[in-house]
Amino acid sequence: MLKVIITVFITTLTLSAQLPEIQFENITAADGLVDDDMILGIYQDRQGFMWFLTLTGISRYDGYTFKNYKPIPNDSTSLPGGFVTSVYEDDNGQLWFGSHGLTRFDKSTEQFITFRHDANDSTSLAFDDVWDIKPDGERGLWIATSDGLDHFDFKTRVFTHFKHNPNDSLSLSNNSLKTLYVDRENILWAGAAGIFAYENGIMGLNRFNPETRTFKRYFHSADNECTLADNNIFSINEDQNGTLYVGTGKSMLHRYNREKDCFERLTSKSEHAPYAPPAEGFADFKHMVWSFIQDRDSIFWISSFSGGINRFDLKNDIMVHYPNEKNKELKLGNKIITKVYEDRQGIKWIGTAKAGLFKVIPSRQRFHSLAHNKELSDFLANKDVRVLYEDSENTFWIATSADIIRFDPLSGKMTSYAAIMDFPIKFVDAVYEDGSGGIWFGGSGMALIRIDLKSGRVKRYTPENSDIAAWQSININADSDTALWVSAEWDGLRQLNLKTEKFKFYRHDPDNERSLSSNSIWTTLVDQQNGFWVATKNGLNRLNRETDDFDRFFPGVSIHTILEDCNHNLWLGTIGSGLIRFNTKTNESTYYSTGQGLQSDEIYALVEDDHGYLWIGTKFGLTRFDPESYRSISFKKEDGLLSQLSVFADGVLKTKDGQLLFGGNGGITTFSPEDFKINTYPPFVAITGLSVFDKPYKEKGNLDSVITLQYNQ
Repeated sequence: MLKVIITVFITTLTLSAQLPEIQFENITAADGLVDDDMILGIYQDRQGFMWFLTLTGISRYDGYTFKNYKPIPNDSTSLPGGFVTSVYEDDNGQLWFGSHGLTRFDKSTEQFITFRHDANDSTSLAFDDVWDIKPDGERGLWIATSDGLDHFDFKTRVFTHFKHNPNDSLSLSNNSLKTLYVDRENILWAGAAGIFAYENGIMGLNRFNPETRTFKRYFHSADNECTLADNNIFSINEDQNGTLYVGTGKSMLHRYNREKDCFERLTSKSEHAPYAPPAEGFADFKHMVWSFIQDRDSIFWISSFSGGINRFDLKNDIMVHYPNEKNKELKLGNKIITKVYEDRQGIKWIGTAKAGLFKVIPSRQRFHSLAHNKELSDFLANKDVRVLYEDSENTFWIATSADIIRFDPLSGKMTSYAAIMDFPIKFVDAVYEDGSGGIWFGGSGMALIRIDLKSGRVKRYTPENSDIAAWQSININADSDTALWVSAEWDGLRQLNLKTEKFKFYRHDPDNERSLSSNSIWTTLVDQQNGFWVATKNGLNRLNRETDDFDRFFPGVSIHTILEDCNHNLWLGTIGSGLIRFNTKTNESTYYSTGQGLQSDEIYALVEDDHGYLWIGTKFGLTRFDPESYRSISFKKEDGLLSQLSVFADGVLKTKDGQLLFGGNGGITTFSPEDFKINTYPPFVAITGLSVFDKPYKEKGNLDSVITLQYNQ
């Protein structure tokens, strides 16, 4: 009987044209940070330590604990003051900080040597307010101060001053410098900005010519869109290709065109991420770009005084603001974002005013949910996703314990099939598309159903004299155009002849070693040589087509899922016996378990990506397994996964474009394996403390030299 199909249109979704969801970890003074009032700078040194610069001091972080440095009254070897704005590490590993003067930190003695302004010495620092520090090769340092640009010579320890001269158009545009940058062509750029009442005049951007020791100025012009949108310059950086970008006070980013010597103003047409309302008291700085980076995935992270942070995919014109509707509770709120930094492991660090640090782990960015709207979220809420299937029209079939829907990720169209049945759909466990435009599905307590996608006609199939309440289909497969294989969790295997519409039964016979090894079937597989395999709770079976019976393998092993890889090996996911690689030509097998890095020996789902890696779903999370090296990487809820993945063999899907989808309780996790890059950065090992008889042996510095102890210590 032809029934009406109920269709719901929901917000457009795609799997590729979106920025993945991310998770933030907040770090504050309660965790040991020197203070969380304002983070002014972030840096990772060559040893791997993270340094956080604040209003009251400096924090060094080793990944576990913080070591803090603050000004100590009457101690000239301590930090000279708070308001630490900048840091640079020289070729000798010495750290230079901008604070109340220029100060060098000696890691071996943990003492600070400070250079200050001296009104009686013209070769001293021009001004004690240091805003930025950049290198000048091996010669020295460039220093941005509130009273011009200084060059510090390492050998002579002499400061040379460059200042604004109102009568010289080749001098600095303004002395109130806030940022410096040395690009890949070794050109120094200096940005001036006024944020205090005493900072007056036109600010602007300056490019230094080392041969003439003069500057070229760049200003905003209302009549020229190829100029900067604002004269307050707060940030300068380059992308991976060496293109220069500039952040100003009243616009987003500017991209520098070296050939035309002008700037392109970059704005996003994306409706996903308008700027947030400005932070209280900073309405005039709503779009001020205080800091920005381009990460290793070519995504810009842009801070502003508007509160929160923007991630901008320039190539696809997608911008997402955080916090947003999905994470309103995020403490970023309307806090000012002062600094954005990416370390060598790809971890993003976000500094704020009044909220400390936020840390974004790379692996957490890779996973995101397929349910980005209320309708789909409501459909999946509190339900186990039992089946994921992609048909020939690139739409997804999603089966749960209460319904089955067809979902188009491009148009956002969602079609529910529950209302077209004469009885409620429950526990749909199997979906299959035949070659004639039909979708088959079945489950517990329901007939085998075929829907003609063009006409919408529905047809039910049940064996003669069969009790519908006891009927079950846990898997549907086909090895020809004339028959379907339908398996049950406790009643063996059935073959449906599509011409006669008759069922043939295959069951376990304890007196016949060539029968099925068990009537409890988890799944089936048709391999690339058209071999038919049946996974049961008591081993693996292969159909012998000549004798119409079965060869048995792995007796006593409960095999939950089967995968054929690109090399024609079979991979068997078991309940309790881990992962098995089975060579069907030689009948040789290799077992892998938690001893080889698997999260669990109970494996529910298996899928192979385009690079030959296996992705293994367990009750504890997800593991990527390398069949060549036997190495594995595991991911859990903390990495962005759903709280629990599907325990059903068909609850995983590899789409035609290589995306992977894993069902779970209440949702679907989707990701691209291409996003998972191996971390090639070797961690630096440093001994930061040593105790002898439970007492600290050395309190200062790294223990990087030979340590001699007495025989009884």
